[in-house]
Amino acid sequence: MKEILVSPVNRVQIAAGQIMSATTITVLQGIIILLAGYFIGMKYSSVITPFAIVVFMIFVGLVFSSLGLFLAASFKNSQTFQIVSVAITTPVTFL
Repeated sequence: MKEILVSPVNRVQIAAGQIMSATTITVLQGIIILLAGYFIGMKYSSVITPFAIVVFMIFVGLVFSSLGLFLAASFKNSQTFQIVSVAITTPVTFL
């Protein structure tokens, strides 16, 4: 966090980069799981289904990475952030 505060780059650009990188990683991992599922015999009901799943993964990746960045920016102590992050994201994940 100290590096971000002293960086000459605009903070909005840093936040957007963090959100996009987390979303990209999420989508790539999800696509790998979809491909593995296809090769072990998973069938889709429609041709559109995999594309809809990828769009949903993009949405979920954006939401969770934005939530994490918002929480990280809200707390000054990293230990507090970790506790609150787990306390918030774990129930949301199970929902």
